[in-house]
Amino acid sequence: MKELLAETKKQELPVNPTGQPKSHSDLPRLAYTVSEVAAMYNVSEKTVYRLVGSGKLHTCKHIRHLRITKQSLGECFGR
Repeated sequence: MKELLAETKKQELPVNPTGQPKSHSDLPRLAYTVSEVAAMYNVSEKTVYRLVGSGKLHTCKHIRHLRITKQSLGECFGR
């Protein structure tokens, strides 16, 4: 998780035409929630939890919530 936070902090915010920084939501995502992954790949949340439990998807824990890393999605689904 520390690596993800450090990588996010290194990225600069995109700037709009007026020179003002855009929001953090414009930065590329490095981790996703279980429901986001289920929606992206058109599977149930239960399937995502099974993949996490079997070790095919790697997660990081943010407070009490699981986040699935973008790198793990690429390794598991080949995208």
